[in-house]
Amino acid sequence: MSVDADATNRTAGQSALMMKRIESAQRRLTSAIKQHCQIKKMMFGENQLPDLRFFRTQQNSA
Repeated sequence: MSVDADATNRTAGQSALMMKRIESAQRRLTSAIKQHCQIKKMMFGENQLPDLRFFRTQQNSA
């Protein structure tokens, strides 16, 4: 969290708005970190091949 050096000139409404913005930014950061961890878990390791399954449509030979 960052601290404003000139906090004395801020009204209560401005302080509340700043806190709301800081909390919103923190939620977005936490969400991004969680998504990053989920994607990392789904990725395959160095010695593993990805589990890819290819499906071909069957063609009728008539």
